[in-house]
Amino acid sequence: MKRSPIMCDSGWRPKQEYKFLVEGRSISTFDSLKSDSTGIHFRGQLRIQTVSYNSILLRIVKIIPGRK
Repeated sequence: MKRSPIMCDSGWRPKQEYKFLVEGRSISTFDSLKSDSTGIHFRGQLRIQTVSYNSILLRIVKIIPGRK
């Protein structure tokens, strides 16, 4: 039985750039320091550049530190 390859469209058009505003945070704790934690809150622009149908480049630019 011969199998046919499955074709999928990723939704990203080659040689295009997409821009999104993003906001996120990351918090870490250590087991040895149970009462302490550290973290970062950021806002910025996510740039997605498509190189080909199966390759993209992601960059976060214009990062603005988040508020407390």
